[in-house]
Amino acid sequence: GSYRSSHCMRIAIASMDSRGGVQPYVGLALGLKAAGHDVRLIAPSGFEGMLADTGVEHVPLSGDVEAGARRLGSSAHGSPLKGMRAAAREMEHWTAIHTREAYEGCLGQDLVLGGIGGMAVALSAAEKAGVPFLEAHLQPVGVSTDRYQGALFGSTPRFLGGPGRRLSHRLTELGIWMPIGGGMKRARREVLGLPGSPKAHLANPVLYGFS
Repeated sequence: GSYRSSHCMRIAIASMDSRGGVQPYVGLALGLKAAGHDVRLIAPSGFEGMLADTGVEHVPLSGDVEAGARRLGSSAHGSPLKGMRAAAREMEHWTAIHTREAYEGCLGQDLVLGGIGGMAVALSAAEKAGVPFLEAHLQPVGVSTDRYQGALFGSTPRFLGGPGRRLSHRLTELGIWMPIGGGMKRARREVLGLPGSPKAHLANPVLYGFS
């Protein structure tokens, strides 16, 4: 059964993704709730049914992620460059809106968690709200290591050894953030009024989900 900890925290989990990328964070929210914490999920609208009767508060983000992905796929038909430009415009537009909404969801919390999608909309929002942010990933990203190759690399040449595997992690980070980094920086500056790049989270632990 669940119990209420004497060290109860107010925790927000941010996930800007389709169902497959949100559902694991619902599981995390339920685990934290069972441990006695107050938990809210900052996620796209449309997940009310998934959260029904869980006791997890839903802070909805505007728009329909899956419909947007289908729309961008249609716009890219026959013209990849056109699709990339359309995707960049769409991402910047929604990142600004979602960053503002995520900021409201971060207010009054003790901690904010999120993976790549969550970081895109809530990393700077948490900083603006004065709340620590912990990376919570479903993939092996966020930390460079020489034990295995980066998530976007099936393999690295064996002769490169550990340094090559570390480099593959850095290149993976570039590949992940390149499409969304511009929108994040603009929202950070124009929506939240924050200078520079977020750095406070880099000293924090990273949480990984294993299956």
